Amino acid sequence: MLKIIYTLFLGLIVSLFVGIGVSVFYDAPDFPQVPEPVKFSEGGQLTAEEEQAQRDHDAALEEFSRNDQAYSRNLSIVLTVAAVLMLVVGVGLSHKLDVLSDGILLGGVFTLIYGIGRGLASDDEVFRFIVVTIGLAIALGLGWWKFVRNASPKAV
Repeated sequence: MLKIIYTLFLGLIVSLFVGIGVSVFYDAPDFPQVPEPVKFSEGGQLTAEEEQAQRDHDAALEEFSRNDQAYSRNLSIVLTVAAVLMLVVGVGLSHKLDVLSDGILLGGVFTLIYGIGRGLASDDEVFRFIVVTIGLAIALGLGWWKFVRNASPKAV
């Protein structure tokens, strides 16, 4: 039971380490500042200043949205690469250090899930498909490497 708890803890800490580490060195775009509340005149019309402030805020929100989608796409790539490296290390150590390799593998899985989630946040259907395809390929490849590659064939 202690090994399972340690494996889960290590997987979570490894994933947090990567996620927080990436956020330290790759800043997310800043959300635009919200303008002062609009005060309608007696006729319910906006003044020219208020209309311009609203247009400026709308343009800033649109730019933020574009920047955030690009950030999500780039972050997804970085996280997926980090996850692949962790998964390779975890599988590579599996025959020597069971508990550590399982924790690193689990951290890689958590990081991959986070990377796929950020990839889904980008507004590019092709990129979403690529990210999910990479996740599927990694899952199948690691499953084959860990469980099938050295398995002895069953007697017929």
